[in-house]
Formats: sequence, structure tokens, C-alpha cells
Amino acid sequence: MVTESEAVKDFGLGLAIGAGYYISEKFYISTRYALGLTNRLEDAPSGVSMKLNTFQAGLGYRF
Repeated sequence: MVTESEAVKDFGLGLAIGAGYYISEKFYISTRYALGLTNRLEDAPSGVSMKLNTFQAGLGYRF
């Protein structure tokens, strides 16, 4: 839980990898994983960090 004394940085760096597959000419699926590399907490005590890692999955329609 972030308190007033622990501000979250607006900027962070990460690495992402993803893949997509066309099921048909119009429909596709996609996935992506992003790994946060930088600590997002400002003025955090030693040994405390917050890195944002995300997994995304999608289903799409192409016009």
C-alpha cells in the first residue's frame, strides 16, 4: 500500500515480448508480457521496490 511518504514515479523502463496469430482473415488473437526493470517507488526504504509486470491477452477483429 502506497502512503503519502511513498510516491510512485511516473516513468519506468521495461522489456516486452508478444505474439499474435490470425485465426482467419478477419479475426486474430494476441498476447504480450512486459517485465518492469526499474523501481517505481521514490524514497523507498532499502530492499523495498515496486516493479510493474503485466500480461495481456486479446482477441481482435480486422476491418
